[in-house]
Amino acid sequence: MKKTIIYLLFSGLFIQALSQTTPPALNGNYYDLLLAFHTRGFSTEGRYTFGQGNFRWCAGLNISTMKGNKEIRIRSLYMDVQDGSRFVFDKMNRLLTISPEFGVSRNLLPKSYYNKVELIGGLQAGLTFGFLRPYYLYVAMPDPSRPGLNIITETVAEPDKYSYPEIVGEVVPWKFLTPARIMPGLSLKTFATINMNRYTGIIRGIDLTCRVQVFFQKVPIMYSSPNQASFVTFGVGFINGKKFTNR
Repeated sequence: MKKTIIYLLFSGLFIQALSQTTPPALNGNYYDLLLAFHTRGFSTEGRYTFGQGNFRWCAGLNISTMKGNKEIRIRSLYMDVQDGSRFVFDKMNRLLTISPEFGVSRNLLPKSYYNKVELIGGLQAGLTFGFLRPYYLYVAMPDPSRPGLNIITETVAEPDKYSYPEIVGEVVPWKFLTPARIMPGLSLKTFATINMNRYTGIIRGIDLTCRVQVFFQKVPIMYSSPNQASFVTFGVGFINGKKFTNR
């Protein structure tokens, strides 16, 4: 009788300890917010995952800045007197892409008592829309009312019109936000997510991505340098904040 009682007691303690150290299976829907750096700029993304078990559906919206293939930032002549900034001499347009995507994800390495991280792999595809905004520069032009002096004005970059000594620097990117042209295309992305903290944290996960965006024609970012219709980017993102579940 005593052996039976001792056995039941140890069995209860073992089950209780196992239930406290093994995290519960997450079958509810949840939301992720990602901030990322990629090989052509920066991006932010919201992702919604839903379904049951390890194989699940996911949908997201990605917003990315995109540089041209031959962008080189150079010093302006006016930086020597601290009145200028760096700029891209051959640049015509800034490109921002917005990509609604849908796909699947699979839990490749579940978080358990033996491992403290969770590995998720996924594939998403969808449309992408490229928003082109003219690239603006500060340019020093002669003042017709005061000979020998210059007026610094904001103007659209035209490499065949303004020479290097006339360019003061680039205008900050958050000015002149109205797009001049919208270009549609397709997007395909693979990702691997490493969840270090399943539910909450300032940085609770790392997201590694490879994205291919293909437009139906070449995107006119550069003036004389070659432009392209497809962009391949590799990025690392950080999953921020709390995981909001909807069970």
